Amino acid sequence: MEELLRYEQVTIAYDGAPAVRDVSISLCEGEILGIVGESGSGKSTLLKAAMGLLGPGGIVTRGDIWYKGKNLPDLLEEEMRRLSGPELAMIFQHAGASFCPIRTVGAQLYEAVSAHEKITEAEFCEAATELLQKLRFENAAHILESYPFELSGGMMQRVGIAAAMLSCPSVLLAD
Repeated sequence: MEELLRYEQVTIAYDGAPAVRDVSISLCEGEILGIVGESGSGKSTLLKAAMGLLGPGGIVTRGDIWYKGKNLPDLLEEEMRRLSGPELAMIFQHAGASFCPIRTVGAQLYEAVSAHEKITEAEFCEAATELLQKLRFENAAHILESYPFELSGGMMQRVGIAAAMLSCPSVLLAD
């Protein structure tokens, strides 16, 4: 099996204080990897490090995070943007916070997908509808026309899953 993602002795700090120390894990194609730990143990931090989303105070201070031969912490922002979505995607704990409240869910999902691939609105609607139906939405068209505040927390979580899965990424990180 091809190795897709590998953390080698990774240490991550926020504002100079270590939050995660010396983590080494790997993920091969077709595998599911679960990271278990109590609240505050660094699970989200590990995922955010791979996505380049640690924020201004966060930094990988030691080790490497490899994805298909590229060390993710060393990539330029533009290169990370190209990988985020079609290659690496993340389902956030609080999916609703990832969406703009004054734009429809469909408009935001279309924008995210069309940033990485040439797709017509009709093609997008077909793919999004099919995926939302798999996620147990009875009226996918209604969901795409809705604003985030019109949906429940559970519905937004499923929309967040759809957002991460629409581009069929090689690695799906679920927080």
